[in-house]
Amino acid sequence: MKWHWVGVLCLVFVPIGRAEVLTPSEVMERVESQNADVGAARVGLEQALNGKRQARAGHLPRLGAGSSLTRGDGPVYVFGSLLNQRQFTQENFALDALNHPGYQTNIKSWLRADVPVFTGFELRDAGFLADLGVEEATGRLEAVRQSLRFTVVQTLLAQWQADERGRVLSQRIVSAEREIASAERLRDRGLVLGSDFFAAQAVLTGLRAWQVATTREAQTAQETLTILLKSTAPIVVQGNLAEVSKNLPPLDALLNLAKNQRADVLVAKTQTQKAGVVLSQENSSLLPRVDAMAQVETNTDDFSSNPSHRLVMVEARWFLGDPARASRREGAQVRQREGQEQERALADKIDIEIRQAWGGFSGAQEVLPVLNTMIVEAKKSLEMVRPLYRQGRQSLLDVIRAEEALAQAENQRLQTLCQMQIFRARALRATGTLDKNTLNSGVNP
Repeated sequence: MKWHWVGVLCLVFVPIGRAEVLTPSEVMERVESQNADVGAARVGLEQALNGKRQARAGHLPRLGAGSSLTRGDGPVYVFGSLLNQRQFTQENFALDALNHPGYQTNIKSWLRADVPVFTGFELRDAGFLADLGVEEATGRLEAVRQSLRFTVVQTLLAQWQADERGRVLSQRIVSAEREIASAERLRDRGLVLGSDFFAAQAVLTGLRAWQVATTREAQTAQETLTILLKSTAPIVVQGNLAEVSKNLPPLDALLNLAKNQRADVLVAKTQTQKAGVVLSQENSSLLPRVDAMAQVETNTDDFSSNPSHRLVMVEARWFLGDPARASRREGAQVRQREGQEQERALADKIDIEIRQAWGGFSGAQEVLPVLNTMIVEAKKSLEMVRPLYRQGRQSLLDVIRAEEALAQAENQRLQTLCQMQIFRARALRATGTLDKNTLNSGVNP
């Protein structure tokens, strides 16, 4: 198992039981599970799913029940109540009884079912909008995840780069210190020029300052990771720059992936489609609405008898005039055109992002062999200058500068490795395919 150097330092200075070892994918899973933006996006998806359930429920019958108690002496009211209660008798036809019936109590109870028969496609369009709302919420959730994963990738790569650079600098500083300590004894005997000695010390001081800055970079990356993980314990993440996969799909494949996979592309498409559905609703607003109703009703005055009545009705309604319809329709058309323009603008933006990331990745990939050769040459130079210095044919400053040149060469390689992986992650994010295993490829467990 290979751990990056900050993990080793954590294990040295912190009790083993308190350090937690994670893979990059485990880090991403934990960060996503605790991130507030992801949580808010998940709530948005739950709301969209609830809206979809509501839209489906609109096709179901609506049931209602109720009861009322009335008392009055109006001739029509009394006449109708007696008929509904089935208590009408011959005496109620007397003129005096018809004109002055006296007070009558009626207790009515009913159960009613309403079923939409035709809603002018409102229910259909509501279902379309609900489905598009779920797609949009899903896309927004994935967009948040992609952004968060890229942040984790940047943090881990920065940490690994700082850790490995710190290791390189430590090796070069130890070696340079050994040479300068030996040269100091020779300087006291006049065998080493003071100018060379102090110039070499200045180079060594520069390496030490570089090491301090590198240590701080590693600490900052570790602190960022701790915040993302919401953890107070040290975290050891497996992997290093050299172990990460260096593969990336061809440029054409990346461009095609972005059209079908990228979350904000899908969100933009759903917004355009939603505007089209709203426009369809406005175009259908003059169509009739047809509802069916079935009702069972009982009427009584003292519950000694409770006769029931049934009623079935089909009702059609036309909306013949709506002054705001034209402006609503125009607004829907504008939103649809706006969505289409946003899709085109986003397509251009993604094209640029992918091409830039691909170019950066390919360039770094081509540079790596050159940098590897440069490191080999820098090592040979250091190996050659040391014996020459001991023979008095090279100066101390030449040796220390060779140490510095090797450190610079190895640092350039680390920077290129880091940039290559960042460009790779950026290209994957631009296509919407940056997953939790991005940094796991090639890592030895």
